[in-house]
Amino acid sequence: MLATKRAFGILLLALLVPGYSADAAVIKISYNGTVTSVGDPHLGTVDAALGGAFSVGDAVTGIVTFDTTTPQNFSSANEANYGGAVKSFLLKVGSSYTTGATGGLVLTQDDHQAGSSAPTRDGLFFMGLAGLSGDPIGSLQLDRLQFSLLAANLATLNDLLLPDVSDIQAMWTNNVANGNTNFLSFGVPDTVRYSLSSVTEHSENRELS
Repeated sequence: MLATKRAFGILLLALLVPGYSADAAVIKISYNGTVTSVGDPHLGTVDAALGGAFSVGDAVTGIVTFDTTTPQNFSSANEANYGGAVKSFLLKVGSSYTTGATGGLVLTQDDHQAGSSAPTRDGLFFMGLAGLSGDPIGSLQLDRLQFSLLAANLATLNDLLLPDVSDIQAMWTNNVANGNTNFLSFGVPDTVRYSLSSVTEHSENRELS
C-alpha cells in the first residue's frame, strides 16, 4: 500500500510540477561523527600504520548521494539490495585523511534480524565500493566505506523501497547504530569505526537533459 502511494506521489509530481523528472531523484546525505575504534575492537589489535594515521576521537565528516530510482538487484522477505544506487561517497577523517567512492550500493532492511540472537531492526546501509580513492595506509589498501542507520522502532520503515527524505529523517530520529556499523575498511580486521552525531538530508531532484 505504501509503495503504491509513493509511486502515485511521484507520478503526480511529474504531471503537476514543470521540469520534474522521476528519473533524477537524487538524495544527498551529509553527516558528522567521531572515531570510536581503530583496528579490531574485539581483539584489541591495531596495525602500526593504521594506529599512526587514525585515533579514537578523530572527527568524521561524510557526504553520500544516491539515486532513488535504481532498481533492485535482489530481495528477500526483510532485505533488498540496490546495486549502483550510491553515486558518490566522500569521507574525511581527522584533519587530513580524505577518501571517496564513485559508486556503491544501498541495502534496505525492514524488520530484519541478522541472526537468531540478534535484535530485529529496520536498517539502511550505504556502501562505497567502486572507484575508491584515498592514500594507502602503509601496506593497507582501502576496500570499503559504510554509513548506516538502524532503528529499533519497527514502525520506522514499512517497506524495502529505497528511502525518501522523510524515511531518512525518521531513521535518524530513531537511530541506534553505533561504531560497529559505520566504518572505513582496509580489510578485516583493519577498520576505522565511527559513531554519528548529526545527519542531514535533502532531495536534489533535477531535470535530465
